[in-house]
Amino acid sequence: MIRHEAAPALIAPGRILEAIDGIVVRDPYRALEEDSAEALAWQAAETARAMGFCRGDLFRRLLPSVEGFVGAEAVFAPVFSGAGWFRRSGEGGLILSATLDGSGKVLSPGSREPEDTEAPSFSWFQPSTNGRFVAYGAAEGGGQQGAAQLLRLRVLDTATGEDLPIRIPHVTAEVQWLPDSSGLYIVCGAARANENPERRIGFQSLNESYSLGIESLRGLGFDARVEISPDGRYLAVRTGKREPRADWLLDRRTGEWRPFLMHVPAACFGVFAGDEYLALTTWESPRGRIVSIPLASADDPAKWREIVPEGKAVIRDLTVVGEMIVVCEFHETVSRLRVMRMDGTEAREVALPGPGSVFQGWFQSLGNPAVSPGATGFAFVHSQYDRSPSLHWYDFGRGTVAEVVPPAMALTDAAILNESFEADDGVFVPVTLVSRRGVVTPAPTIIFCYGAYNFATVPGWIGALGPFVEAGGIAAFAHLRGGGEFGTLWWREGHHENKQRSFDDIYAVAEGLVRGGYTTSKQLGIVGLSNGGTNVCTAIVQRPGLFRAGAALAPHCDLLRYNRDHFCGGVATTGHHQGLHVNSGTWRDPTWGRENADPPPEKRRAHFPQAMYPDPLAYSPYHLVEEGVAYPALLLVCGSEDVWCPPWHSRKLAARLQAATASLHPVLLRCWEGAGHIDPVSDSQQIAEWLAFLMAELGMS
Repeated sequence: MIRHEAAPALIAPGRILEAIDGIVVRDPYRALEEDSAEALAWQAAETARAMGFCRGDLFRRLLPSVEGFVGAEAVFAPVFSGAGWFRRSGEGGLILSATLDGSGKVLSPGSREPEDTEAPSFSWFQPSTNGRFVAYGAAEGGGQQGAAQLLRLRVLDTATGEDLPIRIPHVTAEVQWLPDSSGLYIVCGAARANENPERRIGFQSLNESYSLGIESLRGLGFDARVEISPDGRYLAVRTGKREPRADWLLDRRTGEWRPFLMHVPAACFGVFAGDEYLALTTWESPRGRIVSIPLASADDPAKWREIVPEGKAVIRDLTVVGEMIVVCEFHETVSRLRVMRMDGTEAREVALPGPGSVFQGWFQSLGNPAVSPGATGFAFVHSQYDRSPSLHWYDFGRGTVAEVVPPAMALTDAAILNESFEADDGVFVPVTLVSRRGVVTPAPTIIFCYGAYNFATVPGWIGALGPFVEAGGIAAFAHLRGGGEFGTLWWREGHHENKQRSFDDIYAVAEGLVRGGYTTSKQLGIVGLSNGGTNVCTAIVQRPGLFRAGAALAPHCDLLRYNRDHFCGGVATTGHHQGLHVNSGTWRDPTWGRENADPPPEKRRAHFPQAMYPDPLAYSPYHLVEEGVAYPALLLVCGSEDVWCPPWHSRKLAARLQAATASLHPVLLRCWEGAGHIDPVSDSQQIAEWLAFLMAELGMS
C-alpha cells in the first residue's frame, strides 16, 4: 500500500489574506499560480515523486490490459459524400470507398511544415459535398483539448492527393462546405485558445486566389458552430454548449446578418429543411421536442409547428436523412433511435444491439451527432458497458440494422446493475454498477462522476475502467444532477447556484454503496475528468472520511481565481452577443430581458454572477482545506498544455493538502509535459498510472 512521504520543500507558504464579501480568505500558495522557474522546478520534483509511487509492478501489469481496453474504442462512423464513404485507416490515412467497409483509394495527410506544432492528421476531417476535397489539419498546441482543439487548417484535393495552397491557423474543428463545394465556412480566431478566446466566422473560397473573408459578426466563443442550408442560401451560427441555440442567420444573397432564435430562453438548434428550420428545443419542454420554424417568421412562436412532442424520453439530437428525421433520445440513460416522417409520425424504432450508447465515450453533449447519414440510410456506432464499439448500418428500405464492424472486445462475465440512492432532499440518484458476475462484496469500488454542463454520462464501453473490473472491482457510474441524462430540469438542479447539489449527489451514491454492502469507505475510490476532477477534489475535502482515495484528472481547484485564465476565466468580448464568454462558451443569464417581469426575477447572490461557480467559497477545494484533517489519498493529474484546466490549479491544491493533512496517505501531483485536457482518459500510459494508484490504495496490489 502506498504511504505518504514528505513532499519536496521547494515552495514555502506565503501569508496572503484577502477580504471577499467580508470573509477573510487565505491563499498561502499563490506563488504556484505563475509558471516561474521555482514553481516549475517544484512541479517537476512532484511529478518525479508521483511517478515513483505509480509506476511500479502494478502499473507494468496493468498497461497491456489498459492498451487493449482503450484500443478497442477506435471505431468511428465513416462520412458519406457524393464520391462515397470516407473512413480512417489503421495507418493514419483515409480510405475513400464505395461501401462502408470496402477497399478504395487511400489518401495520406500532407507533410509537416515548420509552422505546424503537430503533424497533420485525419483525426478530424470533413469532405466536401461532392467528395472532391477534404478539410483537415494539424492540431495546434499539445495533447488533446476536446472542444477547444484548434487546427492549422488544410484542404486536400482527392483527385491529385495533394494539399491546396490553403493554411489557416486557429480554426475550430467545425466547418461547413457549400453545396457546390466551391468553398467552406469556418470558425476561426486571431490567436490560440489560451491567448484570445474570441472566435470569428470566415469563408474560404476555392477560387483561383483562394481568398479568405471574415464576416462582420463579432463576440463569438469557442462553442460557435456553423450550419448551411441545402440550397446554400442561409448560414446559421449556433452558440452554447450547455443549451445550443441558433442565434444568428446570414442571408448569403443579401449579405445581411440578423438575429434568428436569440429570443428563445432555452436550447433551440437543428437543421435546415427548405424554407423552414427543424429544431430541437427545450423551451417549455425540459425533455425536448422538435418543431418546424419558418425562416421568415422565426421570432413568432405562434407560427411554429410541432413535429415531435415532448415525451417520457429525453431528446438529445436530430438528423435529417433524405425525407426522414432520425431522433436520438435517452430512456433511463440508454440510447434510442427513432425514424420519423417529416409530419412527425413514427416510421419505426431502430433495433439497437442492446442497452447502450450511440455516442463515443462516456459523455454526450446536447446536439452531439448520433448518426452519419448516407444515401439510403445511416451509419452509427454502438457500444455497451460490456461490449466495445461496433459499426452498424440502418437501411431505410428494409428497416433493418446490419453489423458492419463487430466489437473488438467484450466482458463476457459482466454483471450490470441499475441502482439508485436517496439524496438528502428525497431525490433518488441513479448509478450503474459494472462488475464481474459473482464478485464478492464488499469489494473495491470506484465512482466515476461528472454531472455538469448538461453533458450526459452514457452507458458506453467500460474502457479505462475495464482492467479494474476484471480484477474484481466495481465501477459505479453516477448520474448526478448537473448532467443531461434526464433533461434540463435535472441539469439545472445541479447547475450554477445549485452546484452544491452535484457534490451532495456524490455523497448519496457513496453512502448508498456502503450502506448496501457493495463496498466500505476503506475500499471506496472516486475518479473524474475536468469538472469530474473538480468533483473529486471537492468530495475529498468536504467529506474526507467517506473515501479512501481519489484521482482528479485535469481539475479546477481554485474556484476563486480561475478567472485569471484567458480561455476558461470569463474574458468578456464585445460584439453581437447576449452573454459573457466564460468557460470557453456563451453564458446566458436567464434573468436578462426579464427585469420588468411580474414578479421580477431574483438576482443571483454570488461572488462571480456570470461564472460556472457563482459561490466558490462554498465548494472551492483549495479554500476548504483545513489543518490537521486526515485526508484520503489523492492523485492530481494535469497536462502542461491544458487550456481548460491549467496545471497551476493542481499545484496549489497539492501543496496545501500536503501541508495540512494529518493522514499518512499520499497527496501526489503528476504533470504530463505536452499533454492536453482529454489525455488522462485517452492515453494508455496516463490511464495505467492513475488506475494503478487507485487500485493500490484500495488494496488491490
